[in-house]
This record gives sequence, structure tokens and C-alpha cells, in this order.
Amino acid sequence: MVVRQILFKMLSAAAQNPNVRREASKIASNTLEKSRPALLQGSRKLGEMTRAAGKEIRTGFDKFDKGRKGADE
Repeated sequence: MVVRQILFKMLSAAAQNPNVRREASKIASNTLEKSRPALLQGSRKLGEMTRAAGKEIRTGFDKFDKGRKGADE
């Protein structure tokens, strides 16, 4: 409990320090730039998977609807 409070106070003090904030911002920016290609590739892949799933659902629904209409006649 005491260690947690001390650690929290140290982190709070560091977060208020402008130099620490500036360095953290630089690190975050660099990390984002390095990971951007992988993020874009993952986004493209997810878009493809979403479109394929939508197409599969639509096809299944159309088959179901067609079968249902055929049974009504």
C-alpha cells in the first residue's frame, strides 16, 4: 500500500515535469511512425475480411430467402 502510494506520487510528479512530458511525446511519435505501416496493413486486411464476411452473409441470406419463397409457392 505504501509502496503503491510512493510510486503513484513519483509518477504524478514526473508527469508534471515538462521535460519528461516532451520526451514521452517524442517517444510516442517515433513509435507511431515506426508502427504506421503495420497498422495500415492490418487495417487493409481487416477491411478485406469484413467485406468477405458481409458478402458471405448476404449470399447466405439470399439463398435462405430464395428457399423460403420457393417453399411458399
